[in-house]
Amino acid sequence: AASLDGGANPDCIWNPQWGDNPEGWGDAEFYTAVSHAVRNDNSTAVELLLKRGATLITRLLPASIAVEWASLATLHRLIALGARVNGWKNQRYWPLHLLVTRRGAMTANSVEEFRKDNADWQTTLGWSAAQRARSEPRPVDGATYSGMLEALLVAKADPDAPWDNGITMLMWGGVETGKALLKFGADVHKRDAHGW
Repeated sequence: AASLDGGANPDCIWNPQWGDNPEGWGDAEFYTAVSHAVRNDNSTAVELLLKRGATLITRLLPASIAVEWASLATLHRLIALGARVNGWKNQRYWPLHLLVTRRGAMTANSVEEFRKDNADWQTTLGWSAAQRARSEPRPVDGATYSGMLEALLVAKADPDAPWDNGITMLMWGGVETGKALLKFGADVHKRDAHGW
C-alpha cells in the first residue's frame, strides 16, 4: 500500500535488462505484482492491487498461475473478479492446459512420479535442483483438482482448447478429467494434428 501510495505502477513487470534473473522462472519477465500475489495465494494483496488500478488481463494470465500455485478459493475469487479463463490466441498454455498437464498429472500420480516424469526434459535443459523445485506446481488433493477443473469449465473455459499438435485435454487427462470435460461439451470427434 505504501509503494502504491508513492506512485508505484501496479502493473509493472520485471525487465530482464535489470539483471539478477531469478533462475527457473521461465515467464518471470511477464509477472506483475498480481502474478506474484496469486503465486503466493494472497487474495488480499490481489484485491488491494486491483483497487489501486492493477489489471487481471495480462500477457501471463492470473488464472494460469492460480491453477498451478494457488488454492481453489483464490481461483474462485479471481474468476469472480473477472479473470480470463481462456488463453490468448496461439498461446501454448491456457489455464486448462496447465491445470490438467501439471497439477492433474501430479494429483493422478505421486509427487515423486511427477518429478521422475519431468526429470528427462529438465535435465536436457540443464536445470539445477533449485530450478526444478521452483517450476514444480504446489501439490493438491484430487478434490481440489476436480474443483479447479469445474471452476474453469463453469466460467466458460473452452473444453476443447487445443494444446501442442492439436491435442485436447480430453485426449490427455484420464478418465475423471474426461468425464468433467464431456459434461461441459468436450468434442469426442476432435483430432490432433496427426489425425488421431
